[in-house]
Amino acid sequence: VFCSIESFAQTGKWTQLLPAHSPPARSGHGMAYLGDDKILVFGGWKSGIRTLGDTWIYDLSDNEWTEVKCDTAPAPRDLTAMVYIGDGRVLLFGGYLDYAKDEDKWLGYADDTWIFDLATLKWTEKHTDRRPYASDRASSAYLGTNKVLLYSGNNCPIEYSKYKDLLCHDTWIYDLNTNKWDSITNNYPRGREGAQMCKIDSNRIVLYGGWTSVL
Repeated sequence: VFCSIESFAQTGKWTQLLPAHSPPARSGHGMAYLGDDKILVFGGWKSGIRTLGDTWIYDLSDNEWTEVKCDTAPAPRDLTAMVYIGDGRVLLFGGYLDYAKDEDKWLGYADDTWIFDLATLKWTEKHTDRRPYASDRASSAYLGTNKVLLYSGNNCPIEYSKYKDLLCHDTWIYDLNTNKWDSITNNYPRGREGAQMCKIDSNRIVLYGGWTSVL
């Protein structure tokens, strides 16, 4: 069952929410805040179906899930990087594409960039000259002023992987104002997948955990 649960800082307790209906059960989905008490969920993986490509919005005020039918949307995937980018918009990057069911062919990892806009309820692909390596399990966080930080992930080309472990060892910033990805070349943590990042103020982001090679 796809569960909705919230926690209040004032009480320190979790409360399970019981909306009338919910998205199908899944794991590895992208999830991000949209503003105005709303949460966006995209894709994921479901046993027996494999990757999903549906878009849902949860409204906390109404305790209600609504599926958004989009003419254009990212291909089905899981383990994507998805993060709020301001003004009711969410950025999605990369992910694991699984197999093309009609061709029984593995599609690999994605390196595309998409923006979902709450005002229009639409996905828009952002074509950029440069971009991070195609990967899944990358870490992302909102920087403010229409910028997103993306770090590491799985499936870096081995010739560019410092420890030859397929984990990316790079940091990127996407700027929605210029529609550009720029890489950062200063000191950074060792590459990892599945780490979590969170903005704590206007100048700092905290990164915690993740899986890294034992090499």
